Amino acid sequence: MQRLWASVVLVALFSLPSYASDVVFSKQEIVAGSFFRITINNSTITEAFQIKFQDKTYRAFVSGDRTHTVLIPIPVTEKTHDAEVHVESQFEVRAMPYRVHIVAADLLPGDRVFEPENKIFETFIPTAGEKKILESLRFPETTFPFFSPHPSFKSPFIKEIKIVTAVAVQPGVVRFAGTLPGLGGVVLLDHGQELFSLYIGLSSVGAKESDVVPTGFFLGFVGIRTARFAVRLHGVWLDPREFFEVSAEKGGAR
Repeated sequence: MQRLWASVVLVALFSLPSYASDVVFSKQEIVAGSFFRITINNSTITEAFQIKFQDKTYRAFVSGDRTHTVLIPIPVTEKTHDAEVHVESQFEVRAMPYRVHIVAADLLPGDRVFEPENKIFETFIPTAGEKKILESLRFPETTFPFFSPHPSFKSPFIKEIKIVTAVAVQPGVVRFAGTLPGLGGVVLLDHGQELFSLYIGLSSVGAKESDVVPTGFFLGFVGIRTARFAVRLHGVWLDPREFFEVSAEKGGAR
């Protein structure tokens, strides 16, 4: 009888997921205003994972064959410190807490960020007044996975013969396309998993609500004013510099 119970226990233990070695962090040191990605490999579609980090719980989504992912934002106001990350499954089998190191950012909320390599556009974190306007838009709690499992943002503005156009940095769904008081033409793209990008200060808008657009899709013209680019993840406005690469080529973007 004791052997039978021992066998049952062993079978139960080995049937539960052991994913500690399959949890991969995109980075261990994160600058405030940025994010980090957690990838859980060798999982199944039926498994459900949640990540507990700084009093918040995030759900990991299926992003590929036997893979779950989630992006975790770090508010720009965070100070330098170490933080624990807990990864759990519905089986309540817990791995040891992971640790990440957060580095305080020089940028403060509302500060403007100019990219010296490309004067065409300006990235920014909205001020309190701008947040009030922008957050009147629809930011749905999206549950569909990322269109791309590994988002790699590029410059959202491209210069072509004195004409500056805004293009989608990643595939997404247009949730708003129009004008807002004091902000000009605005396009809001939903990339899934509560990740949004905004294109602000457009002289004309070339997309419409509910459009499903690929990377590089024309969203509108910039015109004379300086266009701006913003990023919001899980309700947190982040430093957009962390989401795209600016080409070193003079006056151009890649």
